[in-house]
Amino acid sequence: HISICDQVFSSASEQISLTAERYLEWASIVDHNRAKFVMQKATDTYPSDASLWNKRLSLLIEESADSKAVKKEFSLACQNPDVKKSPLIWNTVIEYAEEHDKKWTEILYEQSQFESFDLSVTLQLKSKYLQWVNQTKSIKEVRELFDKLSVRIPASLPFYMDYVKIEQSSSNPDNKRVKTAFEQAITYFGKTSADLWLVYLDYLKQRQSLDFITISRIHSRALHTLESDELARFNTECALKNLA
Repeated sequence: HISICDQVFSSASEQISLTAERYLEWASIVDHNRAKFVMQKATDTYPSDASLWNKRLSLLIEESADSKAVKKEFSLACQNPDVKKSPLIWNTVIEYAEEHDKKWTEILYEQSQFESFDLSVTLQLKSKYLQWVNQTKSIKEVRELFDKLSVRIPASLPFYMDYVKIEQSSSNPDNKRVKTAFEQAITYFGKTSADLWLVYLDYLKQRQSLDFITISRIHSRALHTLESDELARFNTECALKNLA
């Protein structure tokens, strides 16, 4: 049955131009080596389609190929600007690199943040970079990276929230840095994220249970900053959590 379907796709590809989706469908029903051939044909036909290059790269990675071969394939894919700007292929290659090549992982993360192929790539990988440094290096290096990335756009709310969690869970948390991170996040997301204010209030309540003046001041700022829908949600959550 599979060989018949393979023949149908193969014959169709010679007579008409298959869509990118059809190439992916074709690759999904044949064996690994045949799928590699199909995806090579697909990327030759649609060299700027990131989903096809991502599948081609994934097939190579499935073979447990050495990082040199994966680097070469990724470099080939990124010769097309549209592919180079795709978060999809960056996530795939970084997941591979994290398991096989620490030095290359750091290079990829740095490129994603400072060579600005596309803001969506930068945004998606900003928090992942911070988490990776936390898993592989010291809190000192996490702080250095946070300081470096927190002043760069695009701003990422998960990036700030993840840093706060990392700092709080470290053996010697720096609460001044935590407050600074909250305040930086508020600069960008204070109008649009009730959750940000709720987490901030919860943090203050845990840290300074008797400092009602500070808690009241932050609560008042939230009321004056949040936009209507988020403000309504903030008030509801505050009442439920007894944060006000």
